[in-house]
Amino acid sequence: MRATRIPTNGRCPTCTSPPQPNSPLPSRVVGRVVVHFHYKDRQRYLHGAALRKSLLVDHIRPVAFSVPPFPGYEKVILGHTELQLIVRDVEPTWKTALSTIGGVYLILDRSTGKQYVGSASGAGGIWQRWGNYASDGHGGNRELRLLVGAEGVPRAGHFQYSILEVLSRSEMEAGVIARENHWKLALGTRQFGNNPN
Repeated sequence: MRATRIPTNGRCPTCTSPPQPNSPLPSRVVGRVVVHFHYKDRQRYLHGAALRKSLLVDHIRPVAFSVPPFPGYEKVILGHTELQLIVRDVEPTWKTALSTIGGVYLILDRSTGKQYVGSASGAGGIWQRWGNYASDGHGGNRELRLLVGAEGVPRAGHFQYSILEVLSRSEMEAGVIARENHWKLALGTRQFGNNPN
């Protein structure tokens, strides 16, 4: 399918069902349309109305995109876009699972293969920590900030998130930093990855 401009009159030229409120597309394609646009600004939040004239439809997915329920800690592997959707939609199974525990996690830069090991021990657990990554791409980490800052927030689109170790509240207080250091040593992320400390 060739790229097609999204209509500016609020009607889909090949569809017969009425559009949803505040949507130029009919409900049967919401969540299925994949668009491309040129990202030239450094804005953290994009406004669809401002981009509307520059959006190009790349393809329409056979089924609507949705976030699956939480699969279990040992099965978590998320791309940055998936993480953003989960946090934006406050997906309940993910929020419940990730906000009640802390632990050690891994961020893989799929474009370079470099890894970053981090930990979450605050009141909001991994949910709160990963929410920071979802919003700015770097979560305040020095090395990740340099990566994202040099190329802009879309650079975080190369990041993949997974959980290495889950810790209960009592375990977090006793030694989350020790467990984080263990994983940094085991994976070599100080020497070969994105952990400077």
